[in-house]
Amino acid sequence: MPISPELQAKIDSLAYDPLKERIMGVLSLPREQRPDDEDVFFYCLGSNSLPLKEKDAQWDANPLQWRENVTPELLARIDALTDKNFKSDVVRFLHNYSERFPFTPEDLFDFSALGRLEARARRVLREERLYKWREDEVVAFIHYLENDVRFVYDEYLRQERNGRQINVELSLVMSTLAREWHPGLDRDDWDELISKVRDYTHAHLI
Repeated sequence: MPISPELQAKIDSLAYDPLKERIMGVLSLPREQRPDDEDVFFYCLGSNSLPLKEKDAQWDANPLQWRENVTPELLARIDALTDKNFKSDVVRFLHNYSERFPFTPEDLFDFSALGRLEARARRVLREERLYKWREDEVVAFIHYLENDVRFVYDEYLRQERNGRQINVELSLVMSTLAREWHPGLDRDDWDELISKVRDYTHAHLI
């Protein structure tokens, strides 16, 4: 059965092509293997805004998997939700985090409590995924700045001495240099390196 013109218009209005492809991919699954059309749209949209990378393909392959470990009573309450955006938040939490992070039904249906649960889960998982920078690596990056891009190194020390807060432009330059110096990581890893550099600088250099 084709999707409705209204839903097709919503999909066409999205500016992010990979998200469009993701929605259409899930909609192409047999009806018994996926939620209703509108639910697919909102679930994909919600999951795209705060995804766990390793879960995306898994969700697309089996978008009803989260229902397998939910009690019939809880499932009935979720299915009864009329706010599609909030429903997608609930489903995203159940799919991405419920296996590791305990919750109560009261938490699940309280917008603020659910937000706190998800924020904590994302924080814990982010910390687990972060590259663990050793002090010798931090020192090596500082030496790289000092020897290869001295003007950045001098400006960095000047700003740290003057205000203990580097400006946005310098922060972007530092992040770019960190990415070039140690490629193959994520933005969070490079941001963590810059944070470690600041700690080391304040402890030993200024």
